[in-house]
Amino acid sequence: MSLLKPKLVEANVGKHTKLVMILVISTLIGFVLARPVLADQPQMRSVIVYSDGGRTLLNMTIYHNTETPSHYVDSVQVIFGSNTTTWQIAPQALASDLTFNITYDAGVVAGSPTATIRAHCNIHDNSSDWSGVIPEFPIPTILLMLMIMLFSFSTFVLRRIRLNSRQ
Repeated sequence: MSLLKPKLVEANVGKHTKLVMILVISTLIGFVLARPVLADQPQMRSVIVYSDGGRTLLNMTIYHNTETPSHYVDSVQVIFGSNTTTWQIAPQALASDLTFNITYDAGVVAGSPTATIRAHCNIHDNSSDWSGVIPEFPIPTILLMLMIMLFSFSTFVLRRIRLNSRQ
């Protein structure tokens, strides 16, 4: 009497399963080891132009998450017409919405020049964009999108494996 030998699963199915397992394990390791990097870049929230006795003043609202003696907005640059002014500032007291206001005196201005403004952080050695606000995606949204993509990819691979095993 001979012993029955178990049938081996097709070699392709084993290869695909290993590939999926490697992908899943590397993704999990990546999530465990990766730490989010959040740049605390200053942002220009608003600029209000007003006149006082013939002089043009710019009241700027700047967002910065941290204002401490070791981490703060250290300078503001204003390009007003053909005049560029950069000045150093000390740490500012933040309002409840994490903003502070600074006023720039442009003096007597003729015509309607365009002003561009940015703020600079002393720690990250970066300046805010000239346009102002930088859109960011919250970490939970990014994780949700990655999970959906991983689920879709896994479903696709598993369907391919099943189709190949039936043939």
